[in-house]
Amino acid sequence: WNDVSEVFSMNANIDLTKGTYYFAVQEHSGTGDYNFKITCKSAGESFVETLNGNNQDMKTADAINLNTTYKGQIAHNDGKDVYKFTIPASGKINIKLNAYIYGTDYYLYDAAGNKIWESTYNYWNNVSEVFSMDTNIDLTKGTYYFGIQEHNGTGNYNFSIKYIILHNQ
Repeated sequence: WNDVSEVFSMNANIDLTKGTYYFAVQEHSGTGDYNFKITCKSAGESFVETLNGNNQDMKTADAINLNTTYKGQIAHNDGKDVYKFTIPASGKINIKLNAYIYGTDYYLYDAAGNKIWESTYNYWNNVSEVFSMDTNIDLTKGTYYFGIQEHNGTGNYNFSIKYIILHNQ
């Protein structure tokens, strides 16, 4: 607490999945009165997650459509999100992403679970507090899994995966 005002003040933002939680106050040294207020704001996720997350691996990946923007959240109790998509013919995908998370890692796996692309240790811009990605990846026809993983911190993100067909097919 502050020795002059004799008050301890805290304002914390905690990213959590949907669910029931319990807030506890425990005496550490001394006694006294306290008050608190808890407010909740939706992350606006495209796929609502509960408990420790719903889309943690290839088996539980959320199916997404190409050329559509999705919103998600990396929470204190949900450090990874996985999305499944299929491209109809060999071509290129463009991943556009904004992550309002201090540090994140991104992965792309094929249907057999082989990691075919990664972008790790991505940190946000300290001024704008956002990490932005705009990258192209050549792929053959098939099903793929895009993973977003917490590296350091929690927060919201949005992304789209656009498909670009090769003209010489």
